[in-house]
Amino acid sequence: MNFQRLWGRRGQQRRETDRVTLAGGRVAGHYVDRYEPSLWLPIIATLCMSSMDAFLTLELLQRGAIEANGMMDFLIRKDIALFVTTKFALTSLGLIFLVTHYTFHLWGGFRVLHLLYGVFSLYVLLIAYEILLILHI
Repeated sequence: MNFQRLWGRRGQQRRETDRVTLAGGRVAGHYVDRYEPSLWLPIIATLCMSSMDAFLTLELLQRGAIEANGMMDFLIRKDIALFVTTKFALTSLGLIFLVTHYTFHLWGGFRVLHLLYGVFSLYVLLIAYEILLILHI
């Protein structure tokens, strides 16, 4: 069976018409069917960090903290499973968007790929902050 038909063959830009250009003729990037294997690490790590953030948020709430995000506070009060599911779904959708556009350039040499690593880095800082809060509450 030829699995390339299921997942596509395009790992790089194949022709000039594949390129997405912005107003003014600036090249933004191109879409691909296959993604670099190195993308798996920041994707899986960010999803794990998001899950850990949900767990630590619930732990902090049990210790008397308040949720600053109004939407998440509403979901926590309504149903904890809904909170965790929504948080994971929103993170997943954001990651899907970033991975789909990972070859695109935002400005200068700054690519969407850098945003993917930036989101992961922010989650690392958030988890460290939440752990510090737990240790000091």
